[in-house]
Amino acid sequence: METPELPAQQIEGCARQTDAPLAKAAKALSHPARLAILRTIAKQSRCNCAQICGHVPLAQSTVSQHLRVLNEAGLIEIETDGPNSRYTLAASAITTFAETLTALAKGLCADADACCGPSGTCRKSNNTTSPSVGAQKATSRKPLYE
Repeated sequence: METPELPAQQIEGCARQTDAPLAKAAKALSHPARLAILRTIAKQSRCNCAQICGHVPLAQSTVSQHLRVLNEAGLIEIETDGPNSRYTLAASAITTFAETLTALAKGLCADADACCGPSGTCRKSNNTTSPSVGAQKATSRKPLYE
């Protein structure tokens, strides 16, 4: 399910330059199979699709699709030699993702401290819903991918 792109005028002023790459990497990392594939590549340092399939219980075509998503997000690099492809981690992209995500988390915590009182109610929106109600709603949702 593709997320629709917001028109530039809707996000102007609220999005940061790092938001689009962060969101794309986060989406790529949101599937457990892709996490397993990244771990396999990290252990091997450089491997082909068949080697990955030997460690991940998925069909070669499925692994290939996951590799495509990881590559499009910039999290892996592909070295091609004729019909053979080898995959490596894009270490700098993964480091940038980690740093950007950490900065986002710190910023969100700072914003939460500035706008939310000790009871968890947001002063900006006059929201009186307790945090536990929101947590119940979040856990009762069905997962997007099964």
